[in-house]
Parts: sequence; structure tokens; C-alpha cells
Amino acid sequence: MTPTKEQMLELVNNCVWEWVNNYDGIKGLNGYKVRSKRKGYSDGYIFLPAAGYSDNSSSNKVGEYGLYWSSSSNNSKDNTAYNLEFFNPIYYVTDKTCEGLLPDLTAVTIIWYPLEILKMSFLK
Repeated sequence: MTPTKEQMLELVNNCVWEWVNNYDGIKGLNGYKVRSKRKGYSDGYIFLPAAGYSDNSSSNKVGEYGLYWSSSSNNSKDNTAYNLEFFNPIYYVTDKTCEGLLPDLTAVTIIWYPLEILKMSFLK
């Protein structure tokens, strides 16, 4: 399930973000460990890899930059959706145009996958 704008804002506003290089011992797998500040929810975390982005079939900023689309569109602007974007040490939710990006949009697919799938897809 793709997260909503509100879920992404929850991550930005109510979580601690820790940049990690070589996550879980995997060379080049960089990104953020995101842990809730809320009492009772701080034991676990999600890992958001800096997957970079694809532009004309080439990968860019892998290990430095993350962009994850939400399921929430911005109804006041045509062809826009909200997304979570980051590069160390900055992270934020904004809206971007979707026009002209498909089908070459690759950064969206891994935000909520289980960690084992992330490891397998990164090592391929």
C-alpha cells in the first residue's frame, strides 16, 4: 500500500531521522532509519533507502537521495502528487508534477516493502 500525504507528514513531524551508511553491513545501502518519537512506538523503525532516481534509463544520486511518491494528489494543481523527498540532512514532504515521468519512475516502489525484499533487490 502506498502511504498518504498525512502518513508521510507523520514521519517528518513525529519521528527521529538517523542517516545510516552501509545499512545492515551492505556496502552502498545508505538511507534513513526513521523511529517514532511517540511513547510506546519507539522500539521499531523503518528504513528508507536513498534509492536515487532514474532519468532516461540511468540511475542518479543512488545512496544520496530518496524520493517516494504518496497516494495523495494535490487537487489544486494538475498532474501533481505529494511525495517524501530527502538527502542528508534534509527531509520534507512536497508536491511534484507527475507529468512525463511514467513509465520511467523507479524510486516509488520500495518504501513499504519488508526489509528482506529490500536486501534482495539491492544485491541484484
